[in-house]
Amino acid sequence: MKSALAVILLSALGAFSPAFAKGQYEKSREEAIRVLLKTDVFADNFVGYIGRPSDEVCSFRTVLAQPDADALFKEILTKGRLAGRLYALCGIYFTDHERFGHEIQPYRKSADSVATFAGCIMGRERVARVVERSDPRVIRLKGPLETTAQWLDRHPDPTGSRDYSMDILGGGWPAHFKEMKGCDR
Repeated sequence: MKSALAVILLSALGAFSPAFAKGQYEKSREEAIRVLLKTDVFADNFVGYIGRPSDEVCSFRTVLAQPDADALFKEILTKGRLAGRLYALCGIYFTDHERFGHEIQPYRKSADSVATFAGCIMGRERVARVVERSDPRVIRLKGPLETTAQWLDRHPDPTGSRDYSMDILGGGWPAHFKEMKGCDR
């Protein structure tokens, strides 16, 4: 009886769909590009009440895996909506790190705001803050080859906490998206 109740509850929450049960949130190349061009939300890896992989990050990962990822991210940067352009910057962080340093400059002082979605919390944040934070424990990777785990090993918190904040400039958001497990990539 308990298992039947669990199936009913999970179905009601949308968690027992075949995609959720198999963990398949992969996107086709075309769908991933479309999502990143049209999105108005800068979403974290897992979102919603049940913590499903976000369409945006799974799309980011699909585009990053393409042989022409650099060209695709640069196209999204010129044609996408604001949130999509932020994902494009995250991609260019890996595909053309030198150009990334140039492309991110206008966003560092942007007064615009973008819709955000992390966990089950939706909100808005200033683009400049998504792009560059000044928190004491903001991740500042050495470059595109360093992981967030390596950064944490290099910067242990004296209190033992593994808390940190992320921005795009320091590579936190780009690495966080690239390192995500859950889109079957």
